[in-house]
Amino acid sequence: LCSPALRAVLDAQPRYLQLVVAAADGRIACGVRPVRPGDSIGDREYLRRALDRKAFATSGPIISRTTGQPAIAAAFPHLP
Repeated sequence: LCSPALRAVLDAQPRYLQLVVAAADGRIACGVRPVRPGDSIGDREYLRRALDRKAFATSGPIISRTTGQPAIAAAFPHLP
């Protein structure tokens, strides 16, 4: 899931902290940078909004669960 293509995006954008692939319930399947087993973004409002609206969504300022750093997150649902 976290392919070399995602790594290339992260490498090309030094301001990005992380790229993850998450299930619809928010469980993080993988991250380009390491993630802890059980990490989840399921309670993040931007993820719920992206899934509900079936559209790209961003957060306000947050603290990243995977890096511990201040961030603005974005979600884009993969729809069948």
